[in-house]
Amino acid sequence: MAQVRFFQNRAKQRIAYLDDGDGPLVVLPAWWVSHLERDADDPAYCRFFARLTDRLRVVRYDRVGVGLSDRMRRAFTLESELDDVAALVEHLGVTRFHLLGFSCGGPVALAYSARYPERVDRIVLYGSYLHGETLSPKEVREALIGLVRADGRLGARTLADVFHPGGDAEERRRFNAIQRASAEPETAARLLELTYALDARPFVEHVRAPVLVLHRKDDFAIRHQQARALCSSLKDAALTTLPGAAHMPWLGDGDGVAGAILAFFIGASRRVPSTATAELRRDGEVWRLRFGDRQALLRDCKGLADLVRLLGKPGEDIHVLDLLGADTAERRDAGRGDVTADRQALADYRRRLDEIDGDLAEAEARADLGRAGKLAAEREALVRHLAANTGRRGRARRLNDPVERARKAVTARLRDAIRRVKAADPTVGEHLERAVQTGVHCAYRPAHPVAWAVSPVSG
Repeated sequence: MAQVRFFQNRAKQRIAYLDDGDGPLVVLPAWWVSHLERDADDPAYCRFFARLTDRLRVVRYDRVGVGLSDRMRRAFTLESELDDVAALVEHLGVTRFHLLGFSCGGPVALAYSARYPERVDRIVLYGSYLHGETLSPKEVREALIGLVRADGRLGARTLADVFHPGGDAEERRRFNAIQRASAEPETAARLLELTYALDARPFVEHVRAPVLVLHRKDDFAIRHQQARALCSSLKDAALTTLPGAAHMPWLGDGDGVAGAILAFFIGASRRVPSTATAELRRDGEVWRLRFGDRQALLRDCKGLADLVRLLGKPGEDIHVLDLLGADTAERRDAGRGDVTADRQALADYRRRLDEIDGDLAEAEARADLGRAGKLAAEREALVRHLAANTGRRGRARRLNDPVERARKAVTARLRDAIRRVKAADPTVGEHLERAVQTGVHCAYRPAHPVAWAVSPVSG
């Protein structure tokens, strides 16, 4: 049985998480309130996650303020949610994974995917939405928030009516007890305010990963029309409508929800067995790819030679100039070019980001959604500008920098090579997409060892 562990976010707050199961990695952004220990009191919850962790590695956590995590946070924003997901990913030491967003975890999943598209393979959004303000009229939202804030017991009973309208007396009693144990009324109310304030519209056009939108037909908490709006806003998304009215995925027909999630993730992520052996060798003008009893021939390209270098030294970082066979003069020239933005400009940009974060937290705490939307748009534009002018360690990019030119060239070559492998053998291609890391240093770091026999490479 998985044990609760802890990591720290940027603010040094302790966050409780569970890392359970084996298979392709799935990270769940936090939903409204949770409690990793008390949630397990619900047999339906346990059955649902047992179905998932039988085929997937599932990581879920209690956000700061609820459950077993530190409870001192009072301001909740989209940025604080993204920071916590990023801290979890860094703590896990992973590079590629799936995202599974339940309810208010959906907008966070989309925002994270837009900000880190190179890390996200696929996304499932269950019972989720695009823009929280559209979930119900303002008067209804304010009344429900006020009820939760004023009376935790009454608020829990009201939400039981909304989240699980078909539940029997025992199921509703259990739901109420878990909700009350998960968070104090004030925290629960603030998180409900965050739910209504979340807006994924600025991010959807930047989401590259395929998305499955799952929604129950008669979900009363978040209406089915939200799923249609969400799906139609994404470039590569499909909508699957399931029967039932329960909002939480494990309630009602939890097996049906789990089955749809598994089909989308497992079907796309055929896992390479940990005992696998494979071969990639040059044979005249072609390359011979072998995995198990399957073989294929690949047309020659520069990226295959780069790939062989990485496969032959698993876990080892190799500089892009070494992959290109660059001479020492290019190494001496590295770092001499003019920068795209000087240090003072970068410092000013980052100082403005800090100011926006503070103003955004204040606007969202006051439910000033108009101002919050403008600040979020400004922040997104500023983040994109910084990303275009800085490298992975936050340093300014240099014009005519040989290392930057080499990074772009090698990345393009490796992606082309992996595309060719994937066309010939999807299982191996998807394994390489997850295991090959690119950047100034490139590496092959598989989650599960694969013994590769490769052609010797000179240099």
